[in-house]
Amino acid sequence: MVFQSSWKDLFSRIDETKNQDAIQYINSFEGASEQNTSGCKQACDAVIKLFATNETIQKSIGRPVDGSESFDPGKLETKNVFVVIDDSKLKLYAPLLHLITAQCLELFSERSNESKTNILFCLDEFVSLGKLEITDALRKLRKKNVRIMILTQSMADIDLLYGKSERMTMMNNFSFKVILEASDTETQDYFAKLIGYKPTKKKSVSTSNVNTTKTLADDKEWIIESAKISTIRR
Repeated sequence: MVFQSSWKDLFSRIDETKNQDAIQYINSFEGASEQNTSGCKQACDAVIKLFATNETIQKSIGRPVDGSESFDPGKLETKNVFVVIDDSKLKLYAPLLHLITAQCLELFSERSNESKTNILFCLDEFVSLGKLEITDALRKLRKKNVRIMILTQSMADIDLLYGKSERMTMMNNFSFKVILEASDTETQDYFAKLIGYKPTKKKSVSTSNVNTTKTLADDKEWIIESAKISTIRR
């Protein structure tokens, strides 16, 4: 109904329901231009399109019949769960993956600090999931025994979606960082600086007409140079 209706028809139907919570939401559009309201409706349609038009999704989502096998975030307390989507379908099903991820994070936020079960929440192709409230989760969920792992092709991808400042905050909240390969120079420089320097000695020789002087001074060098990070797997 939402996807098929114009915003005017939709607002009229909401008014007819007499549902005060729903009516309060649409009242916030009062005074807005038709162009802005229409744009909001288009944005809403874009979000729900997959759920409104894809038969596979419609058959997969719903309240389970008694005894039927199903997934809800609470299953993560007792089960190992893997959601596998083919790369070719990743963009298509991104809204569904975003919904699953967001619901899991919400459940984790309500978890007791006394929970004993450790949960590893691994998010592959992280950026393809869309923007999530991930920074807050990284700050708060560790004490609830939830560990979040994100996998991404490059930090530049994260910057495009979250911005550099939020990406830096994310990185600061990860206890461990693993590099498989880094092809862009910004990522290489970041990890080279993160790994840091090692102490070394610098030799120098000076010669005069009288004698030759050799000196040995404390110095430092990169543990791994940024350019070498691109070949770390080879």
